[in-house]
Amino acid sequence: CNLGLLGNEDLLSPQIDNEVRRSLAQVDYQINRDPRICCLCRIVGDVPDVQGRLLYVDVNVFAHVNCLCFSKGVYEFKVQKNMGQVSGGLLCNVQSVVARSRTALCDFCGCPGGTIKCW
Repeated sequence: CNLGLLGNEDLLSPQIDNEVRRSLAQVDYQINRDPRICCLCRIVGDVPDVQGRLLYVDVNVFAHVNCLCFSKGVYEFKVQKNMGQVSGGLLCNVQSVVARSRTALCDFCGCPGGTIKCW
């Protein structure tokens, strides 16, 4: 069956053409989808408006920058360049907070990843 892929475009019906386009779009989505998951909130991929970008924590372990910043025990160490200008910071104590979050359950959803105690 040729389906018009070798120069016979007349053989493609509009319905088949739309189905092929949908299938190719699904394949493209699966290939280009971000497979990384935040180990704290369990949301897939970068979320620029809320959680922020995903940071590498360990082999196949990632966490959103804001999920880490609001976690109990994580703090930022300011890095200064010449002339006393602050250029950014390092997030410290990340590995121990992530390790502790594996056993701490969230009171809201019941999933592992809780890093802030409810009062």
